[in-house]
Amino acid sequence: MFIIYFIYLTYYSKKYLPVEGFLKALKCIIVFFFFTLIFSQLIVLFDLQELHRPEGYFQSTGQLGIQYNHITNTYRFHSLSSEPSYAALVVIIAFAALNELIYEKRKLVVYFLMLLYMITFFKSSIGYIALALLVFGQIRFSKKHLTIFLLLIFTGSILFFFTNLGGRGVERVRDVVFLFFSFKGNFIHELNLIDSSAHARIGPFVRYIQQINLLDYHSYIGYGASSSEQFFTKIIYPEEWNSNLVFRPPFFPGFLYDYGIIGILLVGVFLWRQVKNQSLFFKLTLLIILLNSNFNTQLLWFFVIILVLTGFYIKTISEKRRDEWYISKL
Repeated sequence: MFIIYFIYLTYYSKKYLPVEGFLKALKCIIVFFFFTLIFSQLIVLFDLQELHRPEGYFQSTGQLGIQYNHITNTYRFHSLSSEPSYAALVVIIAFAALNELIYEKRKLVVYFLMLLYMITFFKSSIGYIALALLVFGQIRFSKKHLTIFLLLIFTGSILFFFTNLGGRGVERVRDVVFLFFSFKGNFIHELNLIDSSAHARIGPFVRYIQQINLLDYHSYIGYGASSSEQFFTKIIYPEEWNSNLVFRPPFFPGFLYDYGIIGILLVGVFLWRQVKNQSLFFKLTLLIILLNSNFNTQLLWFFVIILVLTGFYIKTISEKRRDEWYISKL
């Protein structure tokens, strides 16, 4: 379904959708996500939310993208998406495409402020990383400025990791980094004790790679669609009290388990062909998405469709400007 939709939508857009219509669609995505977030915050402010959670789970969800953590007693939001990291990536990708296509950056100030507000309240570490990649990708340094910038980064890193600067909010990040460089045994087990979210994205992949058997034909053609859910759910939720929960693995290792090495190579080639001529931001964002979502998710295909159409319209705009330049010289 996603492949057919991708082919249809990209063909239709290239043939009938002008760049102005594409820009309007991107702006609408950002605006709709922003006002939905505002509305959901008002629901919480006036205590109108209805929260539900699976038995034994630490987190409740409510209408219009409201999440409540019963351990930390804090709210998070994800607007029109299914979870905060997905919401953050959707709005960042939409803004990145706008930034590629709109020459006058001052026209993007309002949308960037909306983006900052949303990322702040989505509270997704993946969102912060993607936003940092987007911002740093726009900076152009001379050698002198680059040296100063790297010194500031080095100084900030020292303060970050060896002082209490930043408070309790950065403790888990420091612990994960120190764990990585400590070379302790059983890294995955220790990671789960420090940050279960990071473990859910990395742990299952490492576990599968450790036990993969290259002499088994399943390693090459997979075990079949959705079979990875049952396999990795037992790894993430092994205890009896959380056995009712279901874990849906991201592309790595979910798609690898379902369709094998051959399947992942075919998809990998397709995705690389779409992203190879794009900026470093889009390449790194693709990697983040594959560590956070699977092949059959709207997030992946939203990214691929936006990527393909952005590349097409950049080429169209460049050809138009070139033709206008030639005409001016006649």
